[in-house]
Amino acid sequence: MRFMLVLLGCLAFIAKSEAEPAKPPFYADKTNLLQVLDADSKPMSIKTAADWSKRREHILANMQQVMGPLPPDSNKVPLDLKVEGEEVLAKVIR
Repeated sequence: MRFMLVLLGCLAFIAKSEAEPAKPPFYADKTNLLQVLDADSKPMSIKTAADWSKRREHILANMQQVMGPLPPDSNKVPLDLKVEGEEVLAKVIR
């Protein structure tokens, strides 16, 4: 009987951990994009592309936590660019 209770408790814990996605790490200074938090939540400088990839994941996860999930890629539509006018200035074309 005791074994059965322990087994049910373990299964409930596993089901709960699978249902709830892990919360992204909290960055106190959100303007410093050149630091990433390691597994111990200690800031370290970004030195490699892999470090930046991890920081990007944290940024997207925190953004989606506030704004909701991003729409799927199947909802993307091609850009329909139309030039309606052109003005030549001294250094640029607007």
